[in-house]
Amino acid sequence: MRVQPLSLLQQTNRIALPMALLVAVGCSDSAVPTAAAPKRSVAAAANSGGTNSVVNYDSKSLAEYQTKWANPYGQGELAAGGTLTQKQNGEVTVSAVPFHVGADYSVYDHLKYIAISTQSFNVPQVGSLEFSVRINASTPGAISGRVIHGCYGGPGSFVNVNDPCTQPWSAPALEGQQAGVVLNMINFATGQLFDWFVSDNEVFALIERLPTSVTGSPGTPITDAYTQIVKVAKVSKAQEHHVAIRYSRGLTLS
Repeated sequence: MRVQPLSLLQQTNRIALPMALLVAVGCSDSAVPTAAAPKRSVAAAANSGGTNSVVNYDSKSLAEYQTKWANPYGQGELAAGGTLTQKQNGEVTVSAVPFHVGADYSVYDHLKYIAISTQSFNVPQVGSLEFSVRINASTPGAISGRVIHGCYGGPGSFVNVNDPCTQPWSAPALEGQQAGVVLNMINFATGQLFDWFVSDNEVFALIERLPTSVTGSPGTPITDAYTQIVKVAKVSKAQEHHVAIRYSRGLTLS
C-alpha cells in the first residue's frame, strides 16, 4: 500500500478526538491469501468563519514517521516479515504478500497493519475539519464474488468451530472487506468512526461505532455498536485515489 498527504478529523467540545489516520491494511478474516497496498501521507485542513488553514502531516524520514504514527495494536504484518518504506516526498509503502498474521479475537482478526496519528485535531466551533490522503492499493488475494459462511449469534457471542450451528449465516464479501487500504477518522472518546476503503477494483465509504471493549474508552456499550457500508463504487485497477473525510459543526449545509 502506498500513501501520500492525508488528513485527520476530530470532533468535540474540548475533547481532542484522535481521528486516526488508520494507515491500515486489513481483511475480513485470516483466510485471505494475499494483499499488498500502497499508501501515502497526511494533511489536515480546518475552516472556521471563512478562514482556511492546512497542516501537512507528511514525514521525510522513517524516524519522523515513527514519531507521528503509533501502533497501539502491534506491528502486525511487519513483525511477520512485511515491509514499510518511507520516501522524502512523504510517500509511505507497506507491503505484505501474502498476509501472515491471523488472530481469532477482537479487532486483531482483521487488522494487518494500522498506524494512528500521535496528534489530535480540534474541530472549530463553527467550521469544518477535513482529512485527505492519496492512496494506491494493490489487493491481489481478493476474490470477486467470495461468500463468507458462518453462524449467527447476538452481540459478543461466539461458537467453537466444532459446535453445532443453530443459525447458519452467509453473505458475499466485498473486495475491500477481504483486503484493502483504509483511511480512518475516529473519535476514541465515543468510538465513532468514518472510513474510506480502497482495493484493486472498488472503493467504499463506511461509518461505524466501536464499543468500549475495543476503544478502551467508557460510554459505548456493545449494544450501541454498529457498522454500515454507505456506498460502493467501481474503480480502475492500479489507479491512485484522492480520498477525504470532512467533519463540519455549526454550519448550515445546503
